Amino acid sequence: MKILFPNDRFDVVVLNAAGCTDTNDVLRDAIVARGLPTIKVDLSNVRGRQEFRHRSLIARVCHGLIAGFGAFSYLLALEAAVNINGQYELLS
Repeated sequence: MKILFPNDRFDVVVLNAAGCTDTNDVLRDAIVARGLPTIKVDLSNVRGRQEFRHRSLIARVCHGLIAGFGAFSYLLALEAAVNINGQYELLS
């Protein structure tokens, strides 16, 4: 598996791996190979769900995790992505 981006114009990846997060070591390897900071997004609070969902193969290779805020999780991840490289100050 290879993570592709048109024109390689990205500095950060925001990723919702959905059902692949606890089973896909190929995705984990692709994140490592790409070498970009990756923010993992889970719309639900996985710690409040079934035990098998607590295990994530990709979490260890991600720069950060955002979970449990529904669709708002994506906005939080975008703010974090911009701030990883110090390009922007928090909106608060």
